[in-house]
Amino acid sequence: MQNKNIKAIVVKSTDYKEFDKFLKLLTEDGEILSAAIKGVKKPTARLKFAAQVFSFCEYNLACGKGMFNVIGAKQIESLFALAYDPDTYSASSICLETSDYLSKAQVGERLFTEILKCYNAMLHKDKCPFAAATMFIYCSLTLGGYIEMPLAIKNYTYDNIPLKGESTTSLKALQHAIKILEEKLAVIVYSKITLYE
Repeated sequence: MQNKNIKAIVVKSTDYKEFDKFLKLLTEDGEILSAAIKGVKKPTARLKFAAQVFSFCEYNLACGKGMFNVIGAKQIESLFALAYDPDTYSASSICLETSDYLSKAQVGERLFTEILKCYNAMLHKDKCPFAAATMFIYCSLTLGGYIEMPLAIKNYTYDNIPLKGESTTSLKALQHAIKILEEKLAVIVYSKITLYE
């Protein structure tokens, strides 16, 4: 059995057997990799942090029998604050889904870099998370060759996106970006449901 280390963000964490979880990891290469993490639901499990959505860790994986198993993890940065605010949680979840869909388009490491920039902007509490997610979707679709960057946001960066409450159109812009993503990739973004509640 051969081991490998990867830097990755947990895109999805699903219960598997009684005490295990199955993870979808967005790797630093911009690919989605699946791995089991055993015994993580036991009260004394030492890797609980590494099995949660938004975990950003260096994972040590054992490779064998056509499946990866997480055998160790070291946190690189805490992104769990993305889940504290409902708007930020919705916007950041949409970015995870977008990454999962676009990993198949072989965007490469820029997808990983882009999501980290987006999350860094969202973690600044004054930035509008809907504007950051909109920027991420358009940048990712552009990197994948699906669209050209719209002129309306071409001059924006994650540093100069609107502040919370500064733009009344940020939510509408995100909904429009999701619609384009769904049309171009023939998918349904399930996280968007919370935007309409």
